[in-house]
Amino acid sequence: MNLKKNGEQSFFQINEKRTQLIRFINLIDENYQKGLTITEYAQLLHISTRTLSDLTNQLLGKSPSLMIQERIILEAQRMLLYSELNVNQIEYRLGFDDPSYFVKYFKKHTKVSPSEFRKSIS
Repeated sequence: MNLKKNGEQSFFQINEKRTQLIRFINLIDENYQKGLTITEYAQLLHISTRTLSDLTNQLLGKSPSLMIQERIILEAQRMLLYSELNVNQIEYRLGFDDPSYFVKYFKKHTKVSPSEFRKSIS
């Protein structure tokens, strides 16, 4: 009987972690352009930043900040591919205040500038 209880407890803990991870991913989708900190995301989830970090590392092998960065880059790439917006307009929509910082951020994560990315696709 103890084995069953421990197994059930383990099952519920894993499901709870998956549920928290899904909530975090949904929060990223809703807020990535607002520039929220990891602390603010953790507060929205009612967990500590350490718990959030442990959760993402255990289940995905990624840090929370990497997950947010990947979402921002994904959206930037989508906008560059499927919109006629210029780089400054995209930067603004993604919550960046400084166009030169956005270009550096994009290049750091993709190894090409936003304009080079757009040219390579068209």
